[in-house]
Amino acid sequence: MWMLFKEGGWSMWFIFVVGAIALATSFWFVLRPAERQLGFIKWLSRALLYAVASGLCVNVSTVLHYLARDPDQLTAEMRTRLMIEGFGESLAPGVMGFAFLTLIALVTAVGQRRLDSAKGLA
Repeated sequence: MWMLFKEGGWSMWFIFVVGAIALATSFWFVLRPAERQLGFIKWLSRALLYAVASGLCVNVSTVLHYLARDPDQLTAEMRTRLMIEGFGESLAPGVMGFAFLTLIALVTAVGQRRLDSAKGLA
């Protein structure tokens, strides 16, 4: 996990904090299902999705800026290798963020099932 933080840069901290809060809220929703929590989970998940997109954009931009700097110093082979490695590292926000979003959706689905059961809908 530390490697993801190293590769993903500063955006990983925001993704981690928002993802952890949303996941904790989802677990709370499973334990005590109430409709009022769904909006909070929905908007935290949306913020997390936007943070993932922002982190990906920043990381890809950083790689491209680095590759464009001093074009005479890098051979074509080095440039290709750096681009592949850089794009691989750029995906770290997506790896963590989408894992959080998957867990949040899964846990929230269980809470929704319990809420529907309590209402007599299921």
